[in-house]
Amino acid sequence: MESMILAVSLMCAMGVPSPALAAEQARAVETREAYVKKAHAAVDALGAKIDALEAKAAKAGGEARENADDRLRALKVRRKSLKKDLVRLKRAGDKAWTKVKAGVDRGIADLEKAYDEAAGDRR
Repeated sequence: MESMILAVSLMCAMGVPSPALAAEQARAVETREAYVKKAHAAVDALGAKIDALEAKAAKAGGEARENADDRLRALKVRRKSLKKDLVRLKRAGDKAWTKVKAGVDRGIADLEKAYDEAAGDRR
């Protein structure tokens, strides 16, 4: 029993996490990686929709084209900002990660809403 206490004390002193803590940290990393993949997929899907909308707008003429160009510029700015947030998300430490994640969630929702409005799918 004394040797077990000594071993755990030594592990703690050396900064080695307990097996339970190590397993929890591994699950957190897997969850984090899964979220990043999911967020990238959402941004990529929205990017494809924006590109399709741009192709459709290129066929329009006159005032409709100008309005579409303005909306597309705004969408591209939001998409670019969201991609930067995804990079920040990958690099964020444990404490900042949840805050950056919340910003990414809001950014995806805002971009989806802006796309729907630009595409005329006002919900």
